[in-house]
Amino acid sequence: MKRTMLITILLPILAFFTGCAKFRCWQTVPFPNQQVKIENPQMARIYLMRDTVLGDESNIMDGNTYIGRMTAHRYLCWEREPGKAVIKTMYGATKKKTPTLELSVEAGKTYYIHEHSFFPIVKLELISETEGMQRLARCYPPNNITR
Repeated sequence: MKRTMLITILLPILAFFTGCAKFRCWQTVPFPNQQVKIENPQMARIYLMRDTVLGDESNIMDGNTYIGRMTAHRYLCWEREPGKAVIKTMYGATKKKTPTLELSVEAGKTYYIHEHSFFPIVKLELISETEGMQRLARCYPPNNITR
């Protein structure tokens, strides 16, 4: 009896942390072809990923452009014009926490950003291509891929 009750309580909690979070990620800007390193050599490609389970959804901005919503084990990918990029993640119910990463992006290059999300600490970090590819292998693209 106690075992059945414990399973009844723990199963929905486990499902929430491992599966349900996968369905709340979307991207509003075009999602580039993942079979090529970069679609337009005049642009820069940015990957933003979160490969952890903990943390709330976050809304991602590139300057004044809304990129999409990030959640556990997901990544967003977009191409942008070269120049100063200000990547922000608005996190939490009030969206008052806005960790920011500023970087200068160059045409034809790819940048990998890891979103560390361990409540209440959230930060964005530029990582190497090697680490970026390893983390991407553990993540899924957004649910609504548009080209």
